[in-house]
Amino acid sequence: MKVRKIMSVGYLVLILTVACGSDDDTFRYDVDSLGGVWMSFKAGSGFDNVKWIVFDGEGHIIDDLPRMGLYEITENDLSNYTLGTYSVSGRDVQASTAYTSYTFNWNDVNTLTREGYTYKFYRCTVNDNMRLNGSWTTYSNTSDPYLDQAGARPVLALGNDGTFIDRGLWVTNFTDPYANAEAAPGNGTYQILNYTLVLTYSDGRVRKRSFTGTVNQDPARNADLLYIGNNPVHKR
Repeated sequence: MKVRKIMSVGYLVLILTVACGSDDDTFRYDVDSLGGVWMSFKAGSGFDNVKWIVFDGEGHIIDDLPRMGLYEITENDLSNYTLGTYSVSGRDVQASTAYTSYTFNWNDVNTLTREGYTYKFYRCTVNDNMRLNGSWTTYSNTSDPYLDQAGARPVLALGNDGTFIDRGLWVTNFTDPYANAEAAPGNGTYQILNYTLVLTYSDGRVRKRSFTGTVNQDPARNADLLYIGNNPVHKR
């Protein structure tokens, strides 16, 4: 993934594109090939124990994964995120923001070890235009009978044919699930592009949320635990 900076009419537009990995034998350990979304776990539990860093392939970082994903992201979208820079020398990676500095050892193509920390960072694997088949929920107990009851429920189903049914994954008030029209249940078609799940609802709404598997696991092979909008969802 690479952030390309395009000067246009006096402002900066950021376009992010996916870059493919390489075999370790011929891999170039440099600024460009570090580009991608990297994920680690940290001390804690629940929604707060995951850390992402986005390396843009040109020496800049986003010190998190934007919750709306990276597809068609703009400079304005990044205004609430911490940005920084990085450099690569051999297998050593130095990154810094106004608030934090990182020292990494680039162990292999897909693994970074942070100096002084137990948890490693892994390159996330997400292929554009991939398809999934199944349903996911925010409930860790995926067999909870509540999820099978009629009505709005925190469940999102994705089909191999590119369609989805959102039973209410973003609903917060299940006694009145249509009170917030933007979060209301619905259905439509989906795409996965540049670490982003793009849901196009039949009523015209478009929802973009970040999308990864768990650390370096390819969702096409293991989709038991996904991260949508930086939140964990469990396959039913």
